[in-house]
Amino acid sequence: MRGDEMASIACNAFEVPSRYAFMGYRSLHSEVAALMRWRGQKDGLRLYNFRFNNAGDLKLACPCKICLPWCESVFDSITYSTNEGRLVRLENYYGDSV
Repeated sequence: MRGDEMASIACNAFEVPSRYAFMGYRSLHSEVAALMRWRGQKDGLRLYNFRFNNAGDLKLACPCKICLPWCESVFDSITYSTNEGRLVRLENYYGDSV
């Protein structure tokens, strides 16, 4: 999101573009895919990351240890779904505040 505008939407994919393979990705994560699709200004972006199982229940969608450092530098805030079906703003998940 950027302001009230949905900046981009994406999901995980199995094919990793070569420019991201060096970072250790085995699949293209939704955060990377969404940022690749966004062609506007990169300031003021907020990440909302959701994961659903086949029954439509919310599951854990916190950025992984590879995504987290660059997500922290790109997005003003990061909100993700949990296995308990809640949406939380990322704070101190991997030991550091966002």
